[in-house]
Amino acid sequence: MTLYLSMLKEAINGNNSINVFRSNINFYDSAYIPSDYLPSTVERLKIYKVIDEVKTFDNLVKARLNLEDRCGKLPQEVQNLFKNEEIKIKCKVLKFSKIMSTSKQTKITIDLPIESKIQTKLINLITKNTSLFILKNNELIYKLNENDPSIRRSKINNILDDLL
Repeated sequence: MTLYLSMLKEAINGNNSINVFRSNINFYDSAYIPSDYLPSTVERLKIYKVIDEVKTFDNLVKARLNLEDRCGKLPQEVQNLFKNEEIKIKCKVLKFSKIMSTSKQTKITIDLPIESKIQTKLINLITKNTSLFILKNNELIYKLNENDPSIRRSKINNILDDLL
């Protein structure tokens, strides 16, 4: 309860810097730590806090390995949580504030201005794949007809890697 209250107090007091860039990532699937994987609510909150504060891929890998060491093989929901966090780290560099991925399309919201090298890569991506990508009102729309969120997540992760 103390951890929850301290996190709540931080959120209310705005201890997080105003300039903190946050990305909203949604593949419309489950991305959480199930209670049957880690029964303690307090421990789950601690892990969520660690994951939320991760800023580098190395620290994300350490957090993942730590959780695996403590609780065993990660269920799909927890794998999704870590993959989403990996995408968030990439989005911060790319200045992408939101990724919403459904079975019909994925929308990536771009915060302007972006670095010129990223802009060039983005333009190249769109021009090489005009049937798949549209840029409209600071949104990159990826017309991917895919029901499986894991496949969509993987494809988006690859696109982000190409843009970095």
